[in-house]
Amino acid sequence: MAYELHIERPSGRLIAFTEWQAAVASERGIRLADRTSHALTNPNVADVMRFGVGVGDVEVLFPDGSWQPVFRWAENSARFALRFESTQTGHPVWRAAAALAARLDAQIRGDSGEQYQLLTGQVRSPS
Repeated sequence: MAYELHIERPSGRLIAFTEWQAAVASERGIRLADRTSHALTNPNVADVMRFGVGVGDVEVLFPDGSWQPVFRWAENSARFALRFESTQTGHPVWRAAAALAARLDAQIRGDSGEQYQLLTGQVRSPS
């Protein structure tokens, strides 16, 4: 399983679903998923796998014009797989994550608890 990052507020302050919806609606290049499943084809064997889409899951528009499932919404936060270097701040997933976190007064945190700077994607030094 890929390492995941989480968009959440510090100190246990929850993100309401309505806030999440409003943040997504206000940003270009992201949208709430409008289907019940995503299909992924393994190019090596042509197998097609289907993954369910949850309420609040979000897709990101990639430069090739495709909408890709990225953010999974659950328990008042969102999570996404880190499949690129976090310092690649021009990556469409990072741009979307940083914009959503900033709009929600939230942070991006890794599975191990480290926090990432929104502008640079670098791990924050402990205070």
